[in-house]
Amino acid sequence: MVDWTVVGFDSAWTDNAKAPGAVCAIRRDQSGHLSSSDPQLVNFDQALDFIMAERAECGVCVVALDQPTIVPNLGGMRPVEKVVASLISWLGGGVQPANRSKKGMFDNDAPIWRFKQRLRANDNAEAARSAEQGLFLIEVFPALALPSLEPAYFGSLAAPRYNPANIGRFRLSDWIGVTTMVHRHATTLGLGSLAIWASDASSISKPRKSDQDKLDATICALVGMLWRSMDRSDQIMVGNAEFGYMIAPASAEVRARLCTAAAKHNVPIDGAYLTGQQSRQPIRQVPAECWAPLHGVTHSKTRPVVASAQRQTASKACPECGYVFRGGTWGGIDAHWKRLHSQIMPYFEAWPIIKAGRKPSAE
Repeated sequence: MVDWTVVGFDSAWTDNAKAPGAVCAIRRDQSGHLSSSDPQLVNFDQALDFIMAERAECGVCVVALDQPTIVPNLGGMRPVEKVVASLISWLGGGVQPANRSKKGMFDNDAPIWRFKQRLRANDNAEAARSAEQGLFLIEVFPALALPSLEPAYFGSLAAPRYNPANIGRFRLSDWIGVTTMVHRHATTLGLGSLAIWASDASSISKPRKSDQDKLDATICALVGMLWRSMDRSDQIMVGNAEFGYMIAPASAEVRARLCTAAAKHNVPIDGAYLTGQQSRQPIRQVPAECWAPLHGVTHSKTRPVVASAQRQTASKACPECGYVFRGGTWGGIDAHWKRLHSQIMPYFEAWPIIKAGRKPSAE
């Protein structure tokens, strides 16, 4: 009998048959022995089947999903993303804002809500650590975990560029570095099969986006396993179940930076507001009668009229950090980019990408 299983799921956010996500499982039996599955490509339905098969064989199943699972805001960036973006931007990466105006990702018909509705998992991240029975869903973010899993990735502009779809920024040395990091952790944990997979992945001379999706699924699984089984003091929870949260391992250096940003934005760390006062977040939220489930499952068979995000005044927000520009225009974007994000690419290259509605760091 399996004691618990963690399923790492890199969903790719949309249900695109040409760009599926990936899953990877790490299991612990009742004797404490760990085992794993090799990562495999899946769509949302296939991921659900995979999870349910694992759930049937274990007491506790934790799904560590690389996609926002609690998105109450109509526009802009969630509070947790503002905190995480402060670290990721310094590392040289970016955080894609999650909001309900993003059609196909978080609107009422997005696959993530159907997935959650069918999964029927508990969103309580703390309970996922100690429960003896149940199915849990937690949000993770590989980029947030990497600087703690590999100290070499903590530093100004030190984030690895291992996404082969981003041809202009991809570095094979970073691909080798991240796969080697997974191999090292898998070997330390006694996950022989996963260690072999990571070693094989490291030798791929021309990795594809699907290879990276599999790699991120293994990182998600490792993060979920650490959350479930390792010392709580070495893990961090940024945000909360009301406005959204992320789980990650946290070195002392990573924790210090996140705590500084959390105090600035008044976002809780590990359930506590560092300012001592609960935030009153000035974010436009999805109306209470919205059909798509936010924190659990709705059993209604009807879909009431909702206040569509498209009816709201369009806002212009930085795709990297979520800063919303005043007046619904891009006024000030050039100075903002040059001051905070020029390490990603020069403004003259970034502007056409931003104007087209895309994220420069993902190009």
